[in-house]
Amino acid sequence: VSQATTPVSEISASVEPPPAEDPRAYYDFMLGYQAELDQNNDQALQRYLNALREDPSSRFLKARIAALYFARGDVAKAVQFAEELRELDLRDAPTLLLLANIYAGAGEPGKALSLYDRAIEQDPTASGTYISKGLLLVNLRRLQEAELEALCGYRGRIP
Repeated sequence: VSQATTPVSEISASVEPPPAEDPRAYYDFMLGYQAELDQNNDQALQRYLNALREDPSSRFLKARIAALYFARGDVAKAVQFAEELRELDLRDAPTLLLLANIYAGAGEPGKALSLYDRAIEQDPTASGTYISKGLLLVNLRRLQEAELEALCGYRGRIP
């Protein structure tokens, strides 16, 4: 499946923003989120970018923007936002999974695998992360590792 046709809901981090310091940022976020629900990703992206101008340190907004760029097929811009987040001490498994998926789609398996591992560390019961990591390992022809990840995903835990 091309990243341009992947629904944003399948690659996005959870929608639970921290309280915004600036009410304008929160307003733009809410309008962007409504646009995303209405499947108007162009308007959502514009609103999230507006919100980010008001709240430039928001990890949450950067993750949403990266997901939307990735869904549009603009992998370079998705990676640009992902790079800003990758080195941070993120502890949110859905955001780590989102970033891993972006790097996998961008052809950067080393970064993707590292982020999958961080996501698993944060939530070892999230079977989808094991499956995503296993699929990447299959594509890399690392079949024994892929089989182990699939088993972990099936069990929902580390063996």
